[in-house]
Amino acid sequence: MTVIKSASVLSVLVILLGLLCASTEGQLQLSRLQYFINKNFIKFGRANQTKTVRHDGAQLWKLHTQQLWSKPLVKLQLEYGGDVWSMNEDGIDIYFKEDVIDDVKVYLDGTDITYNIMIDDIQRAIDEANTPVNSTSENDPLQGTGVNMSWNQYHSFEDMNDFFFYLLEYFPDICSIMSIGRSAEKREIKMIRISNHNPENRAVLIDAGMQGREWIGPAALTYVMQKMALNWRKMPPSVKSIDWYFVPMMNPDGYEYSRNVDRFWSKNRRVQDGCLGVNLDRNFDYSWGGKGSSGEPCSRYFRGPEKFSEPETRAIRNILLKMKGYISAYISIGGYGQFLAYPWGDEDYVPGNYEEMHYVAKRALRNMQKVVGTEYKTGSSYSLQFARAGNSADWVLHTLNINFVYNLMLRDQGQHGYILPSAMIEDSGEEAFATAKTIAERIYRVQLYGESPATNYEQNHTYEY
Repeated sequence: MTVIKSASVLSVLVILLGLLCASTEGQLQLSRLQYFINKNFIKFGRANQTKTVRHDGAQLWKLHTQQLWSKPLVKLQLEYGGDVWSMNEDGIDIYFKEDVIDDVKVYLDGTDITYNIMIDDIQRAIDEANTPVNSTSENDPLQGTGVNMSWNQYHSFEDMNDFFFYLLEYFPDICSIMSIGRSAEKREIKMIRISNHNPENRAVLIDAGMQGREWIGPAALTYVMQKMALNWRKMPPSVKSIDWYFVPMMNPDGYEYSRNVDRFWSKNRRVQDGCLGVNLDRNFDYSWGGKGSSGEPCSRYFRGPEKFSEPETRAIRNILLKMKGYISAYISIGGYGQFLAYPWGDEDYVPGNYEEMHYVAKRALRNMQKVVGTEYKTGSSYSLQFARAGNSADWVLHTLNINFVYNLMLRDQGQHGYILPSAMIEDSGEEAFATAKTIAERIYRVQLYGESPATNYEQNHTYEY
């Protein structure tokens, strides 16, 4: 295959793109054009390499605009290889390689878009982010147990597995482990239950690690697990009235690849038409194939060849379906953005019981802020981040009709992005625990006092935030 390198060809593509973006058909052509760019202007096969990808001199910028599909932003992505990380009310976070920085500055000076440089050397930030902080009884409670697991640094999938069996060994009365499936590369996906086995309990399932590069999710969720297990006797009745199910590593293959090869890898690792990986949070069958997903295998947002095509999504689907009628809440944890979002993620609608979910989310936000003062936001998933058709939370609400369904996106808002320093794991874990505890309190009150949340879950109207 001949690799095209001409900058003039790129310019022509960008002009064509400006003409395409105005229509639905244009959006489809845009997806195809992105696939062409990925295959011909980016080193093809990079996804399968084993040599560590370095990001020396690369930068993260926050552009003060919300117009992601405007011509200037499209050109930044296609002609200068800009990789959009996140978007919030402050602007769009976008990654640039070192060799285009000067050109991007010149280009933006000719537009009305202002920006801040959030991270001036991505590789240095990566090298520093996982430097262990000083151990304390809170971030390293397993000292002396022989288990290499703490919350003062990010750990491997193997370390996490050792931690799961530590819980089983030290807390057999309340902890149990089961395998719910295997990843594309045959790693076991484990689910841990913490429960007092009261038959009247309701269930809450919390997962993390759907995207390989979002390390803070598994770290924070394992922190919640250890806090709950170590302090079970002191937990309030609302927490003890729940059967807690934790799936801390939904995408072990992508996580390990992110740790060892490409820090910003997000998909799983199954071969797809010459490229590798499916974005698991676009592979669920509610609104599969809609906005925010791609049908091109090389795209970061590739939805897969069909609904539930991936072993990881089938694993969580199967266990959740068995919980229908028993489960009251589902939370999927990732990062970053600092928000607690409820469905829907595919369109600008909210569920029929959004008032109940919004009310509980607001209470959770207040409780999270009590940890160290960090402010989170709440609202519909669509209003707070990119469109995400085919995501897990939408599927859970649509299929199981449960009271509380959320995406918890932890710190921060672009100061560190996906490279959150390990010093922030403990506080992030406390914020995740505050969310889980708040939801448990609401479920408990409904059980104890008969407070009945709304039961109509249809997407019946829009709501302004």
